[in-house]
Amino acid sequence: MAGTAPTSGGSCGGDLSTWLHASRPRIYFFMGARVLGDTDFAAVVRWAETAAQVVDAVGLYCYEAVPRSFTNYRRRAGVPTAYELERVLYRACTELQALRTAPPVPIPHDVEPSAAAKADSLTDQARGG
Repeated sequence: MAGTAPTSGGSCGGDLSTWLHASRPRIYFFMGARVLGDTDFAAVVRWAETAAQVVDAVGLYCYEAVPRSFTNYRRRAGVPTAYELERVLYRACTELQALRTAPPVPIPHDVEPSAAAKADSLTDQARGG
């Protein structure tokens, strides 16, 4: 049946984003950005949304200049809840604490060597190594 076969993309099948989200360790990305206005802020949020497609969580802190001041800044309101720096930091800290008592992830032994590893092996064999 057309369209029902999974695409390749790692040990879980699917695309790269699916594989990255299923693999461990988790990837957290933290970003602080000075924004100059509404358009700039919207661009930073779009950038965070794009980054969230390949990492497990994005923590975003935006700040802006206080009007008529060149040295004072304030937090920019309106960062989506999913990207609020405090929430993402809490998630990352909770996960790091859980890793202290978790057993290490087993190394899979049934994984085929990559094409590059196979080619490297052939080169070594040709050199007599």
